[in-house]
Amino acid sequence: MPRILLIGASGFIGQALGVELIRRGYDINLLSRGISREKLTFPCQIFAWKGDANKIPAAALEGVTGVINLAGESIADGRWTTARKARFRTSRLGPAAALVEALKARSERLAVVVQASAIGYYGDTGDSVVAEDAPSGDNFLAKLCVDWEAAAKPLSDLGVRVVMPRIGVVLGLEGGALPQLCRLYRLGVGAAPGSGKQWFSWIHLDDLVQLLIRALEDKTIIGPINAVAPGAVRYEELHRAFTGRRQGWVLKAPSLLMRAAVGEGASMLLASLRVAPQKAEQINFKFKYPTLEAALESLLGSGPRRTQDYIKAAQWIPAPLDVVAEFFAEARNLESITPPWLNFQVKSMSTPHITKGSKIRYRLSLHGLPLHWESLISEWVPPSSFVDEQAQGPFKSWHHRHTFEPLGGGTLVTDLVHFAVPLGKLGGLTGGFLVEHDVARIFAYRRTAVAKRFGEAM
Repeated sequence: MPRILLIGASGFIGQALGVELIRRGYDINLLSRGISREKLTFPCQIFAWKGDANKIPAAALEGVTGVINLAGESIADGRWTTARKARFRTSRLGPAAALVEALKARSERLAVVVQASAIGYYGDTGDSVVAEDAPSGDNFLAKLCVDWEAAAKPLSDLGVRVVMPRIGVVLGLEGGALPQLCRLYRLGVGAAPGSGKQWFSWIHLDDLVQLLIRALEDKTIIGPINAVAPGAVRYEELHRAFTGRRQGWVLKAPSLLMRAAVGEGASMLLASLRVAPQKAEQINFKFKYPTLEAALESLLGSGPRRTQDYIKAAQWIPAPLDVVAEFFAEARNLESITPPWLNFQVKSMSTPHITKGSKIRYRLSLHGLPLHWESLISEWVPPSSFVDEQAQGPFKSWHHRHTFEPLGGGTLVTDLVHFAVPLGKLGGLTGGFLVEHDVARIFAYRRTAVAKRFGEAM
């Protein structure tokens, strides 16, 4: 099987990409500063690496035919201090330079390197449609992207096919912009930035993963390729997609207020980028989600669920599907993977074994408050999935889908929970963040407990 080296795979893009590569029969080497196996969604061979421009271990490149480099500190979190801007550069340019040096020392020629870039390369383009042959901009992000791509160009002199996907705003449940947007609109404070007339170029996570793999495998793709959906929208349209109001006024966040709140980083939201996936269309790449509405429908659903809280968690377990599914199908096993501070206990079940229609009653305590909960198993499709919903309990609604997929000799377990706290926006303001924090802590504990239960990764 072909072997790929992934750099920067601990983020939500890398995790989804790793899963799809394993599905397609690839083996994966992973460079990591110390990620634990229990946090990965796919099996791989991990090689310790200090990051930035530090030397890449030669062993990590043994047997590798291609590299996908996604390394780079997020630019979306927090103010752009001088120190952070320096980290934006070193975390991107360093790994690219380290890869060049590692491949110079490698006797065997590498076939391809897919080196991430971003549509920030183009700067602020107003209403102009820009394709891959458009010139670069002149702001901080544009100059960063120019230098980022230039750091990887020496690979071409080594006979390597180099592809540089210029990635737009990635929409996925696990990270990026979407969770932040959902939180703002759930609380009723979502607004279009600036004038709202700026263009927003985005791509669904699933389409990005497929395009990255296409770049890896298609020998005709060389150089930059815009990784954006064809359906760019104005920020006003994005706002309406979340509010559901197709007509009427649009709440806007004034530019001065945004700059005061987040500093120079506001330029990223105030810039207008109408980017066209020209190369992707030329190679007949088929976008599964070409429109924003299709993307949001697949990720968030429609109606009330679109504004609900959610959490998605995934973990690869080194055990076969039937063993893993059987473990999770036993209600009593939940006690062993639930944090002790919840004092969680299964009290009764309406049926001898879990099936569709089963009702399970629990007792627990949260922040010292005793709670009683009754779950209804509304879907039961063993061994691939089941759904439990709150029949009685503290939430306004709770819908938890458990999915099990055979992957790489083990099982990928995915949990997707949609929930709503009582009292609507007031409840969200007063307790929503606390509940979200608690749910995240519960799943983090469970991840560790499950890893111990099923042993070390293969």
